[in-house]
Amino acid sequence: MKTKKCKNCDVVFVLNNNNRKNIFCGYKCAAEYNNRHRSPTSDKTKEKISKSLKTAWKEHRELFAQGETHSQRIGLSTKNKYKMEINSILDVSSRTTAKIIKRMKLGCCICGWSEGSCDIHHINGKKIDNYNFHNNLTYVCPNHHRMIHKNKIEKSKLISL
Repeated sequence: MKTKKCKNCDVVFVLNNNNRKNIFCGYKCAAEYNNRHRSPTSDKTKEKISKSLKTAWKEHRELFAQGETHSQRIGLSTKNKYKMEINSILDVSSRTTAKIIKRMKLGCCICGWSEGSCDIHHINGKKIDNYNFHNNLTYVCPNHHRMIHKNKIEKSKLISL
């Protein structure tokens, strides 16, 4: 058995076949070491970068991708991962779903609450055909979502997406 000294905490640890090249005793030490040795970006540098980007945008807007060109570049950078046909809001990632709902300024369909993220609820469950179509989905706050599952709110009061 080979041993090695951790670069972060100086603890000697045993190397196995999986971590032969490891210089840290674990993930925690690796993270601590990397956080300590990362060069911090000063506020002055961040301000400089921001200013130069704004200037470039104002003076050379034609160099920035927009519209269809922007979509094509995004497709290339994501390796065309999102070229599938989207039939429902649930066909995209939860992050994208959250962005869409935020832009639509939707709140709970019962009380209108929109201070935090609400839940997407299947009105008639998932045992029906096309259960992810918008006519079977509604947007409710966590409190009303629990109440729906406890049958304290009728389905007729739910508004579909």
